[in-house]
Amino acid sequence: FSVEQSESSHVIAMKGKAASRDALLKFSKDIKAEENIAAFDIPVANYAQERDIEFSTTIRLVYKNP
Repeated sequence: FSVEQSESSHVIAMKGKAASRDALLKFSKDIKAEENIAAFDIPVANYAQERDIEFSTTIRLVYKNP
């Protein structure tokens, strides 16, 4: 994975492998539920396979001031 950082956010690009489409969907929902996630996307093409899915995504984290 790679990380880009600024004063207010991080952008993380990552690649991984999910055992199943359901596992990838759960991962996506779990990430989107996090408070500090400003942007998250897994391209639709990553859902084409049913098992052993190699995927790529970017996650933008935003720091919130208390």
